[in-house]
Amino acid sequence: MKEILELMIQLEDDVSLFYQRLASMKKMQEFEALFKFMSEHSHEHSLAIREIAEKISEIPLNKQKYLKLENKLKNKLLQEIPTADHVAKLSDMLADAEGIMGYAYDQIAGHMEMAGHLMLNSAKTVRRIAKEEQEHKQKVFELGHLPKK
Repeated sequence: MKEILELMIQLEDDVSLFYQRLASMKKMQEFEALFKFMSEHSHEHSLAIREIAEKISEIPLNKQKYLKLENKLKNKLLQEIPTADHVAKLSDMLADAEGIMGYAYDQIAGHMEMAGHLMLNSAKTVRRIAKEEQEHKQKVFELGHLPKK
């Protein structure tokens, strides 16, 4: 996902600079307001997408926590299983370990839900930007047909 957002940021930044370059061309000065509008509009979109990208990088999963837990459970079982003198005790040990891993997976699922909500909200922001692009089509058209000063 981060790669996609970085691509969008690059596209918006590149377009913003492109419009700035066009605005600075002597031959294009009568369209300066149009190019300035387009450059600012692209820059604003770049900033909005950067905010999304920053939020996405804020939700890493602490994988080591779960790997350590699993190793701890396995080591505990390796020590305790030989002391199990009947199936019921062995079942209790295994059930406890499974319960703990179930709780860990529930935490991971919560993390995934949080990431999913963030992704959904990010998609909504990108859709808003897409809609603004469509709406700006009319604005660009109008700016391009303003009477010359």
